[in-house]
Amino acid sequence: MVHPVPETINFPKEEEKILQLWEDLDAFQECLKQSKSRPRYTFYDGPPFATGLPHYGHILAGTIKDIVTRFAHQSGFYVERRFGWDCHGLPVEYEIDKTLNITGPEDVKKIGIAQYNAECRKIVMRYAKEWELTVKRLGRWIDFKNDYKTLYPWFMESVWWVFKQLFDKGFIYRSVKVMPFSIACHTPLSNFEANQNYKDVDDPAVIVSFPLTDEPTVALIAWTTTPWTLPSNLSICVNPAHTYIRVKDNATSKTYIMMEARLQALFKTPEEYTITDRFKGADLKGKTYIPLFEYFIQLQQNGAFRVLCDEYVTEESGTGVVHQAPYFGADDFRVCLENGIIQKDSTPICPVDSSGCFTSEVSDFVGMYVKDADKHIMKLLKERGRLVHSGTCRHNYPFCWRSDTPLIYKAVPSWFVQVKHMVDKLLKCNSQTYWFYTLLVLSTALFGKPAFKNCIVNGLVLASDGQKMSKRKKNYPDPLYVVNTYGADALRLYLINSPVVRAENLRFREESVRDVLKDVFLPWYNAYRFFVQNVQRWEQDEGTSFLYDERKEIVTENIMDKWIVSFMQSLIKYFKTEMAGYRLYTIVPRLVKFVDLLTNWYVRTNRGRLKGQTTALDCRHTLETLCGVLLSLCRLMAPFTPFITEMMFQTLRHFLAPSCLPDKDSRSIHYLMLPESRECQIDEQIEQAVARMQSIIELGRVIRDRNTIPMRYPLKEVVVIVESDEAQRDVLTLQKYILEELNVRTVTATADKSQYGVTLRAEPNYAVLGQRLKGAFKSVIAAIRNLKNPELENFRKTGSITVEGHLLGVDDLRLVHTMGQGQGNGGKYESHSDGQVLVLLNLATDQAMEAEGVAREVINRIQKLRKKAELLPTDEIKVYFEARPIYGYLHSIIQEHEALITSAIKAPLQRYPPPEIATIHDTAKVKDSDLLLTIVQKMSPAKPVLLGPVCAYLNLHLVADTRQQQAVALLENPSQDPVMDLAGLTHLACCLFGVDSCRLFSQGSELTADVDLRKLQGGCVLVTEGRLPKADVLVSSRGVPCCPYINVELLTACPAGARLMEEQGGADSGTNTKGINRGTGKDDCHKNKGSILLKNPFHQKLLDGTRLLHETAKVFGLRGRNLRLFLDSAKTEELTDPMIESSLNGKTLYLAVV
Repeated sequence: MVHPVPETINFPKEEEKILQLWEDLDAFQECLKQSKSRPRYTFYDGPPFATGLPHYGHILAGTIKDIVTRFAHQSGFYVERRFGWDCHGLPVEYEIDKTLNITGPEDVKKIGIAQYNAECRKIVMRYAKEWELTVKRLGRWIDFKNDYKTLYPWFMESVWWVFKQLFDKGFIYRSVKVMPFSIACHTPLSNFEANQNYKDVDDPAVIVSFPLTDEPTVALIAWTTTPWTLPSNLSICVNPAHTYIRVKDNATSKTYIMMEARLQALFKTPEEYTITDRFKGADLKGKTYIPLFEYFIQLQQNGAFRVLCDEYVTEESGTGVVHQAPYFGADDFRVCLENGIIQKDSTPICPVDSSGCFTSEVSDFVGMYVKDADKHIMKLLKERGRLVHSGTCRHNYPFCWRSDTPLIYKAVPSWFVQVKHMVDKLLKCNSQTYWFYTLLVLSTALFGKPAFKNCIVNGLVLASDGQKMSKRKKNYPDPLYVVNTYGADALRLYLINSPVVRAENLRFREESVRDVLKDVFLPWYNAYRFFVQNVQRWEQDEGTSFLYDERKEIVTENIMDKWIVSFMQSLIKYFKTEMAGYRLYTIVPRLVKFVDLLTNWYVRTNRGRLKGQTTALDCRHTLETLCGVLLSLCRLMAPFTPFITEMMFQTLRHFLAPSCLPDKDSRSIHYLMLPESRECQIDEQIEQAVARMQSIIELGRVIRDRNTIPMRYPLKEVVVIVESDEAQRDVLTLQKYILEELNVRTVTATADKSQYGVTLRAEPNYAVLGQRLKGAFKSVIAAIRNLKNPELENFRKTGSITVEGHLLGVDDLRLVHTMGQGQGNGGKYESHSDGQVLVLLNLATDQAMEAEGVAREVINRIQKLRKKAELLPTDEIKVYFEARPIYGYLHSIIQEHEALITSAIKAPLQRYPPPEIATIHDTAKVKDSDLLLTIVQKMSPAKPVLLGPVCAYLNLHLVADTRQQQAVALLENPSQDPVMDLAGLTHLACCLFGVDSCRLFSQGSELTADVDLRKLQGGCVLVTEGRLPKADVLVSSRGVPCCPYINVELLTACPAGARLMEEQGGADSGTNTKGINRGTGKDDCHKNKGSILLKNPFHQKLLDGTRLLHETAKVFGLRGRNLRLFLDSAKTEELTDPMIESSLNGKTLYLAVV
C-alpha cells in the first residue's frame, strides 16, 4: 500500500529511517551476494589514520570512492569494498611523542623500540568507532568487519617485498637529500606534506657582505631570510648571463658587487650610489671571498668559499647574489655538488640536530634553536662589520601540517630509488594514466606498466576564509552537525558539485549546503510528492490501480512529454560516457540541471494534465511519463545521493508493474542496474525547440521584472523574432506554454525586425579598446557609434568588423537592440535578447486586463492562506470573503471574475459572515482595499485550527469574598512542551491572584491530581480560597482567552528547510512546499511557536516593548541574546510600542535572533 507523501520532510530523519532499512535488509552484503558471479571491479581503499576524527577532506575522498564503486556495481560489476587503516607514520608517532614527552630519537632509544611500537599500537585505533559511525551515517557502503590495517604482518611484508625487488634490480641507493623537516616531529616530510600548510609570516631579512680575498675593500653582498644558515655558508652564486656592477655607497664610501637589476634592494634613490663598473656574472666565477665564520674553514682546501655560477639566480628578489649552505637548500646542494665543493659520499656539513638546534660544530650558538639564534647571529655579524642591512620580510612559509610549527630545509641521509634510467618509461606510463608519482615509479620499476587505469585528483577543502581548517581556530562547522542539520545527501552533493572535484580548492560554506536543499532537494521532493498525490487521485477517480511498465514505450503526442523523455535518454547516454571516463565534475552539474528542468519546466507546465484537468487518457500519459523520468533520475542519482533516491524509490516501486521486474530484487534501488539509454526516443529537434521556448519565456520574464509588472497581470502580445522558418514553426507549436508562462493573449513569430522598428546599436568595450588602441581610441569609438544597422547585422553573423582599419571582435563590441517606430509598433513594446532570440513584449494594458490581474491577486491571497493552513490540494474547502469598502472596486472585480477565481481555487466563493468554526482567516491589502478571507474545511472537522493561543491554556476566574479577578494559565509554552500538572497550576493561580493557597474547580467538581489538564483546553477553572461558591458567577466562554495575547514564531531557530519550503510554490502547484523539520520530527516546528500574554491578570497594565521582548526571551530560552520582533515573517516591519496598545491582540509576531 502506498501511503500519502507528507507535505513536509525532515531530510536527516528520513536518512536515519533509510539507514535502518539498509540494516534490516543487510543491503550492502546483499548487493555483494547478488553480484558475486559478475566481473570483478578492483578497488583498494587508501587508508586514513584513526588517530584523529574524520574531517571534510576525508568525507570528500570517501564520497568520491563511494560514488565510483556504487556506479561500478550498478554497471554490472562485483565490487568488494574493504575499509583500511593507516597505522604507521607521523600522526601516530607525533601523538605518542606528546603523550610520553619524547623530544628526540635519544628519548626513543631510552624506552626501547619495542616499547615505543607497543605504545603506538595502543592508539592506532583510538577513533575507529567514531570513524565507522561517521562513514555509515554519510551513506558510504564499505566493509568494516573485514577491514585491513597496515600493521598486519602480511601488509608490512608486501612493503618489504617491494623494497627487495627494487634492491635486487639495483635501483636502491643511500644518499643525502635536502628535504622539508619538522623539528617538532623530528622527521622529514614529503613535498606534498610540506605544501599542505603555508602561512604568511614575518622573518628577518638581512644583507651581508663577502669581501673578496684579493681585494678586501670590495665585497659581494647577498640577501637571505634565514640568517641561521649563514654559519654553514660554503659558497655564493651569481647568474652568469646577467649584468653585475661595482657600486659605491655614497653614504659609507664602501664598494659592493651586486646585480644591476636589484639596486633597489639596498638603495632607494639614484643619489645614494655611484656605479663604477659593469660586467657579466660569469666574470665573477671562481673569485674567492673571506668566510663569514671559520667553523668549516678546513673546506677551503676543497674549493669552498668561492663564487659559483648558475641560472637559478634571478632578478626577482634579493641582490642577485645568493649565499649557499648546501645542506640547507636544494639548489645550494645541487650547485655545490656540480662544482665539487661537496661530494655525494662526503660527510654533510649540517650542524643542526633533529630538534632544530645547533650542534657543537657551531660553537658560538651550540644548543640554540635556529630561529632563536637569528638575532644573535645578526648581532655578531654587525659587530664584525659584515651586516650591511637588516629588516623584516613578510612571505609565505611552510609549516608542519601536524604540529603547526615552522619547517626547515635540511639534508637528511636516507634510501632512495633511482629514476633517471627509466624516465622514458615513466613518461610512457604517465601518458596512459595521468600523474601519480609514487605509484607510477613503483609500478614502472617493478612491472613496466601503470599502477592504475584511472585517477581522480581532488583539491583541498578549506575554511570559508580560505585558511586551512583548524580545530583550534574553530573556523568550520562540525561535519556531524552539518549532516544532522541538512542531511548527508546535501553534504555529499555540495562537495561533489564543487570545484574541489576539478582539483581546485573549495572554501567550505555551510550556507551552500543549505542551498542544496533549497535549489535541488526540495523542488525534486515536491515533484515526486506531486506525482504521488495525483496518482492516488487518479486511482480514486478511475477505480483502478496505476501500474507503470518501463519496458513499454509511452505513446503520447504531447511535445513536453516527448521533450522530457528525450532529455532523460540523452542524460542517461551522457551519464554513462562521462562516468566511464571518471569525469564526475561534468556529470553532477547536468544531473542538477535536469532536476531544475523537471520541476520548473515539465511539472510546472503540465500541472493541469497531471491533476486530471484534461482527459483521463492524457492524464495517464503524463503520469506515466513523469513516473518513468522519476525512476530513471533516482537510478542515476543513486550513487551520488543514496538516501533521497532510496526514500523515493520505496514509494515509486509500488507503481511498477510486476511483469517488468520478474527476476529482480526491488527491495532497494541500490539493487537495480542503471537504465539503458533508448536512443530511438532522443529527439534533438524537440530538445532544441523547447530550449528556445525556455529562452523566450525567460527573456519575457526579465522584461516584466524590469518594468515591475507582476506575472499575474496579463499582457496583450509577445513577439518572437527568429530568422529560420523552422524556428518560427517551433515557437507556434509551443505557443500554448508561452501564453501560460508569460500570461499574454497572443504569440507572434516573425523574422521581420523592421516591422517593429527594431535596429542594432553597438556599445564599445571601453576598457579593452582603450588598452589596445592607445592614440586611435577616440576616432574608433566615434566610428563605432556611427555604425549602421546592416553593418551590425553582418557583425552579428560573422563575429568581426573592421573599424578605422582596426579589426574588432565580439570582445570589443556589445550589440544592443533599440526600438524605433515601425508599422507594427503601435503598442508599447520593450525588447530583450540572448543573441539567438529577440523577444518584444507589448506592455500596453487596458481596463479589462488590469481587472483580471487584480482577480489573480485575490487568487494568490487565497492560495497563500490555504497553504498557511497546511491544507492539501485534495482537501474540500469553502472560501468566505468580504471586500471593504463594501461594493467598492475590489468587490466588483471579484464579482466580475468569480468564475475565474473559483476555477483556480477549486472551491466555491461565498460572502461574509463565515461560520463560527473556521480553519483559518486573514485580512490582506489588495489595490488599497481590505480583503477579509476565511477558509473552512468541509470534510475534515478534526483539521480546523483554533483561533487562539498556539499553546494550550485555561481561563482562571478567582471568586473571593471581596473581589473577582480573571487571568489566563498557559499550560505549555512553547507549544508542544510538557503540559503542567495540577500542582503547577495551583501554584501559578496563587501567584497570579496573590493568595497563599487556593482550590480549583471545573464544572462544579474540584480538580484532583490525576486530572488531564489538556482536556480542559480553552475552558474556565474557578479559583477559590475555600469551598465552591453557590452563587452564579460570570465566566468567559470556552475558546476565548480572557486576557489579550499574541502568538510568537521563532524564525531563526526554525529547522533548515521550513523557511525554504515556505518560499516556494502555491498550494496547488507541483512544486508546492509546506515546511520542513530537521530536529526530532514534524512537531519540532511547533516548538518554535509560543504565546505571550500582553497582560495577566486582566487588570494589569499592558506589557511595553522591553517587557514583551523579555518575556519572549524567557519562553524560548534566549535570555541575553539580541532579539527583534516583527509583524511579518519577511521581517519588513518591526514592532513598536504604540502597536502594542492598539491592535496586537490575537496576532502572530515573528521573533528573530540578530
